[in-house]
Amino acid sequence: MTWTLGDTSVRLSGCAGVLLLLVATTGRARADSYDDEVAPATPDVPDETPTEPHAPVETGERPLDAGGLKAPGAMPEKGEERSRTERELDTADRDDSGRGLEFVWLTGEFGFQAVDLRAAGGEFVGGAVDSGASGAVYGGAIGLRVLYFTFGARFRSGSLSHFDLWSLTAEGALHLPFGHFEPYATLGVGYTALTGLVVPGGASGTALSASGVDVRAALGADYYLSDTFSVGGQLGGDLLFLSRAAASGGSDPSVAQPGSSVGLGLVASALVGLHF
Repeated sequence: MTWTLGDTSVRLSGCAGVLLLLVATTGRARADSYDDEVAPATPDVPDETPTEPHAPVETGERPLDAGGLKAPGAMPEKGEERSRTERELDTADRDDSGRGLEFVWLTGEFGFQAVDLRAAGGEFVGGAVDSGASGAVYGGAIGLRVLYFTFGARFRSGSLSHFDLWSLTAEGALHLPFGHFEPYATLGVGYTALTGLVVPGGASGTALSASGVDVRAALGADYYLSDTFSVGGQLGGDLLFLSRAAASGGSDPSVAQPGSSVGLGLVASALVGLHF
């Protein structure tokens, strides 16, 4: 075998080049693999580039105080709500009348009464008998009350200058309370009787009696000193439809015939009342 130096050098040079290329390639691959395994993560650096402010994001929900409105507070418990309502009703009741409910009432009265038996017409007796009289009157009443209305019965008796007059009537009234002060209007109707009217004649004269219907209207007012006690006054008028039977004796012949008349009465009285 014949070796030529020139050929050998060329061949060696080619082999060396191939070897260096393999070493370089293998080293770079290892370096890349090592970097991928152990290289620490690079922290994110915030972008300091100025940005424009963002518009608020619409979420579909409005603030609770939008438009001047505020969210309602917690709902009270049933027991608390009822207790508060009862307190408000009690306060309103005290401010309105200062009293509680009333069911039964009683009143007593004393005053002055004036009566004319022929004031509105008729001929109860002849001209020889004075048909007018006045004097003290007293009485009492009892009844029930429903809110602003009262219903009851009243007895009244008057000892007048020429005769006695008494009545028993049913009445109803409308009351308008203003705190402790309570005005009212009353209407009543019932039975009335007259006794003791003496017609002159003979030794002792003739006593006449009559009976009929009493229609009454009155205005009054009470002042409540407490829940159960009141004082007041009343001014009223009575329309008296009277009739009598014939009587014998006396100097006036008209008494021998039946008579009737329509009289008027005026009563002013003071009252005291009990209320339950």
